[in-house]
Amino acid sequence: MLATADLLDAAIRVVTRDGLGALTLDGVAREAGVSKGGLTHHFATKDALVTAMLEHFAQRLIREVDRFAADDPEVAGRRVRAMMKVGHPELRGDVAPADSKQASEVQQLFYAAIAAAVVNPKLLEPLKQHADGLRQRMLQQPSDGLWQIIIWLALDGLMLWKLLGLISQDDPMHGEVLQFLYGLSSRPPMTEPAEEVQYVRN
Repeated sequence: MLATADLLDAAIRVVTRDGLGALTLDGVAREAGVSKGGLTHHFATKDALVTAMLEHFAQRLIREVDRFAADDPEVAGRRVRAMMKVGHPELRGDVAPADSKQASEVQQLFYAAIAAAVVNPKLLEPLKQHADGLRQRMLQQPSDGLWQIIIWLALDGLMLWKLLGLISQDDPMHGEVLQFLYGLSSRPPMTEPAEEVQYVRN
């Protein structure tokens, strides 16, 4: 019997290759090479599978972000730079096929998360929890935490433009924007000390 992680990896492959609409219990079972009963033993419904898949993928991404952040000798902006390196491996120089595959997964899961939110916002809870944890870790760096979040928001905006067809991966502006944001990550604006602000998630 396949491990739960193998089943979730199969679900990710289906979504990144065929889209969220193709994610069915039958399709994932076929992709994983197990019976539908073997899959429903772990995930009784499609919603349960989607929630677990997003949780599994978020954990993978956070591990990668933490790894790149730890290896970055420059403290300023290193966590948002790590996010960019995971989602856009071309920023790291040499790009292995596995890196390009992971980048495609990041973007496709981003789009799948948007689609899932339309159908059932509760499915996004795992992603929201991990994103909130990452946001809080950024804000623990008072000198540039908010700056990193602003760049993060710009990155999400770029991905949304791609989803809407306003820009493509091959558009020169896409690479220019990425490089610009990457450079900005190490140059937070000089600010005067201010009173500590508590950010509370609603």
